[in-house]
Amino acid sequence: MATFGMLGHQGHGKTTLAAALGAHGAPFAVSDPVDWTQAAGWAGAILVVNVADGPMPGTRNDVMTATRQGVRGLVVFLNQLDLVEESEIVDLVEMEVRELCQKHGPGEVAVVRGSALRAAAGDRSAIGAPAVAQLIGAVAALGG
Repeated sequence: MATFGMLGHQGHGKTTLAAALGAHGAPFAVSDPVDWTQAAGWAGAILVVNVADGPMPGTRNDVMTATRQGVRGLVVFLNQLDLVEESEIVDLVEMEVRELCQKHGPGEVAVVRGSALRAAAGDRSAIGAPAVAQLIGAVAALGG
């Protein structure tokens, strides 16, 4: 089973997303908390960004460190969509994360929007379980 690193700022939902992935039968394991000594063995990484906060200073550091450690692929999960009502804010956060990955990371990345908390609770709306299923598909495309 392939292992993926789970990157992101504290409080952005990494642990909740890991639980949601497990509940939905993800065919890969996640390293949460991050163990950078194991990064060379990861098949890729999932970067979790809370859309209410956007990328934090540590987000850039995580992307840069993953790149330096040889992490080959990255998928972004824009989390906590249920807390933001304005789609323009979500669009801006996505644009900012894409630019960060272009400048400091692997370049083009897949971005999935959702709510790990809703997915973990079994919510069937677009930001719940279907978003986690989409994330699983994007990770699988990296080789997970």
